Amino acid sequence: MTNKFLITFLLFFLLVGCNTLSDAQKSEGQGKKVSYQAPFNKTWDAAMNAVSNLKLTVDRQDKNQGTIFAETSLTFTSYGEIISIFLKKQTESITTVEAVSKRKLETNILAKEWADQIHLEIAKELKK
Repeated sequence: MTNKFLITFLLFFLLVGCNTLSDAQKSEGQGKKVSYQAPFNKTWDAAMNAVSNLKLTVDRQDKNQGTIFAETSLTFTSYGEIISIFLKKQTESITTVEAVSKRKLETNILAKEWADQIHLEIAKELKK
């Protein structure tokens, strides 16, 4: 009985989705968007500082594309999260930032949602 349960559990775990950096790059349009009264370069710097302040690990960044991809590592309560940040210049003084947070393992119900914290940190950085 326990062997059947263990095999079923392992199969379920293998069949459920996992998110990767490749998935993060395709996640634009799935997150929380906020427009900031700040030029693109200043908002970019604020976003990079926000990622650093939150102790996220940057996997890839491209200022020309306006993308930052970061992640968290394995913790006691989570397999980690993948965070995508997309910046778009709307006007010379307005930049829209979209933050998307995805679980590395879809079944990880304890994974943290990072979008709100990222936006709070960006707002703090822009006030400096």
